[in-house]
Amino acid sequence: MGRSLSRCSREVAHDNSEPMWTRYFSDRPGPWPLIPVVHLARTIYHGPLFAKRIRRLGGPVGSYLEVGVGTGATLKALRRTTGAACSGVDKTALACRLAKRNAMGCDVLIADGLLLPFRDATFDLVYSLGLLEHFPDRKQRCLLREHARVARKTVLLHLPADVPHLRFLLWLNRTVGGRSGVWADEELFTMAVIREKFPELPFRSFFDVLAGAMSYWFVLKPEEILRHVVAPR
Repeated sequence: MGRSLSRCSREVAHDNSEPMWTRYFSDRPGPWPLIPVVHLARTIYHGPLFAKRIRRLGGPVGSYLEVGVGTGATLKALRRTTGAACSGVDKTALACRLAKRNAMGCDVLIADGLLLPFRDATFDLVYSLGLLEHFPDRKQRCLLREHARVARKTVLLHLPADVPHLRFLLWLNRTVGGRSGVWADEELFTMAVIREKFPELPFRSFFDVLAGAMSYWFVLKPEEILRHVVAPR
């Protein structure tokens, strides 16, 4: 059931454009308040929680890169709690401005996650939070390989789970809120979906109950990604 639902979700045209992301990051409370509530929850609760998860799943490291840094809430918490060198990239100019303001002491720059402007093995740990689901399968492989290329030790993916209450939230935001793109029509994941996409790729997974019971963490080794995830031609 989970596999077929996720397959159906991949057939929906997904808005991953820069104007959509600029609108997402600039949302203010209004008649449909879900997105501002998401931003508030990320700042107050999920940013610190995600930083704690990254520290536990990734172990002690000296440097982090967040691909798709958004407002920088998690990067800020990592910098504060570890003292490690923290960097973030985002393709949206507004997100980078917000992250630079929020995550003081972190390096933030505008860059495309499909073509990261770093040398191989630059960072100990590379992670993304709710990013892979916004891309079609072909670009997912490119994105995952870029994570792995610039990572020395570990790659962490935080992905939305194919669970009923999240499917309902996306439907509500899409049909009642009139939204498209993020929190509306992205792909949802299960462990079976990851195995289907990347059949020989070893990974560890963790279902995050405290993050609303609607997301998975996947822990991967960069060398395994580069070995088993074939770059699209």
